[in-house]
Parts: sequence; structure tokens; C-alpha cells
Amino acid sequence: MAIQKNITDNYGATHTAAYTRIRSVSFEVGIRADIEISVHHNAAARSKADAAAEKPPFMSHTFAVDGSDFATYFAETVLDDASKTLLTQAYAYVKTQATPINFTAGTSDV
Repeated sequence: MAIQKNITDNYGATHTAAYTRIRSVSFEVGIRADIEISVHHNAAARSKADAAAEKPPFMSHTFAVDGSDFATYFAETVLDDASKTLLTQAYAYVKTQATPINFTAGTSDV
């Protein structure tokens, strides 16, 4: 699972099929979740099938999720739903964020 979208990096280079994946989700029960993402030039740069060929991400970021956002995405009652996992909820949350990358529009699940 990942998010694909056009992203312009801090140097002005456009990555027309940038590949964003969640690297980790740290979870403090009932209080907070931290979601770490990495953004690669494209899926080939991520090189999912061959870890040795993976290129470094051009951006990494960690989202701290607490308060009402935590309750919406990660509360025990939310995660009790059989169709929701920690990872699917983390991707759902990331797709609501507008900074440092606007994930609210132009995203595709890959």
C-alpha cells in the first residue's frame, strides 16, 4: 500500500509519480500515534522487490496524531472494525493532511 501523486520538492524538481509510503506507526494506546512517511521519486526508486536497489527518499516526515484526530482514526472502538487496521487508518489520516505535502487532492492508492 502507498500513495502516488505529483510532488514538487524543496528544490523545485517535480516528481510526477512520487511514491509515498508509511515507514512506521508508533502507537501509545489511547493517547497518540506517530506516523513516519518517506517519499521516493517513483515506485521504481522505492524498489519494493529488491531492498538493495532502493534509492533514498527525497523527503521524510513524521505526523503526530493526538486529540480529536487520534479519536477519529485510532481509538480502540474505531480499530475494532474488521475493515480497519492501524496501517489503513494511518494512510487515511495522511490523506487528510495539507502540509508539508498536500495529500488532500490528486492522490492515488497504489
